Amino acid sequence: MTPEQARRGTQVRVMEHHRVEGRRGLVGTVVGRYGGEEYVAVDVRFADGQLRLFWPRDLEEISAPKTSDVQRARLTGPPDGAAVGRGSC
Repeated sequence: MTPEQARRGTQVRVMEHHRVEGRRGLVGTVVGRYGGEEYVAVDVRFADGQLRLFWPRDLEEISAPKTSDVQRARLTGPPDGAAVGRGSC
């Protein structure tokens, strides 16, 4: 990831070359950006609430996961005309 790509709200994954093995592959969201034109660092918040500082070169942007039809139905209810219930009696 380039410093220009490191924006708040961007979904990122820690690259496999990161020096801390336990952080490789972790996915989080950029929540802060610091520095100027030459040196930029970003804060990334992970699902467990941890906040870590990274160089953009140690991150790759990922697309946000798509909401599945099942998840969407849970959030919005069944589509019009769909049967509600758990089967026949």
